[in-house]
Amino acid sequence: MIESMVLKLSEAGIEKSSLAEIAKSVENKNMNTSELDEPIVKEIGLSNEEKNILKENGMSDSLIENAIKDKNGTIQLKTLNSWLEGIKHDTTLVAYNKKSIEVGGLKVEGVFPEFESVFDTKLSKENYNATDKNQFKECNSKLKETVQNDEILRKNFNEQQLEMIENGETPRGYTWHHNEKIGEMQLVKTDVHNKTAHTGGKAIWGGGQENR
Repeated sequence: MIESMVLKLSEAGIEKSSLAEIAKSVENKNMNTSELDEPIVKEIGLSNEEKNILKENGMSDSLIENAIKDKNGTIQLKTLNSWLEGIKHDTTLVAYNKKSIEVGGLKVEGVFPEFESVFDTKLSKENYNATDKNQFKECNSKLKETVQNDEILRKNFNEQQLEMIENGETPRGYTWHHNEKIGEMQLVKTDVHNKTAHTGGKAIWGGGQENR
């Protein structure tokens, strides 16, 4: 409503600096009149340089092409289920929240799920853009090493799962989730992960589907 009023007043030849004063006479007292003195900002596309930086740091082409910049110059990603920001998924009860991350020195924001994880680890830099197979191999190796020395962590798994971990496999019933933070991996319940549609780290820093 505020933007439509600004447009009508502008068409009538009324200066932008006078809008807030004029709006004070409007009956709708819930209006934030200070907003009327601000210019209307349209969505801004990314520069070729910014696109190249994101691409070089592992972001998928589709995510880059659909990204925009806000009035502060922050890159806004169009993430899956972004409409769930601030609430929980109705089936899995996983919360979605807006988060800021840094990709190649650029500030990037998006709405991401907050999975409950039993184990977190970080990939070595050389595996950021590796295939899932190689990434999971590193994660399983770190999980095996940690489980051998952490009795509390061991209690999360049954004997069959512990045997799989000992063999360097992902324990049945669990999935490695690519967190939005660069290189971070989380071991989460497979059924919850699969039912909670989201944009994950694979698309942000892991090279996207072509690196699966």
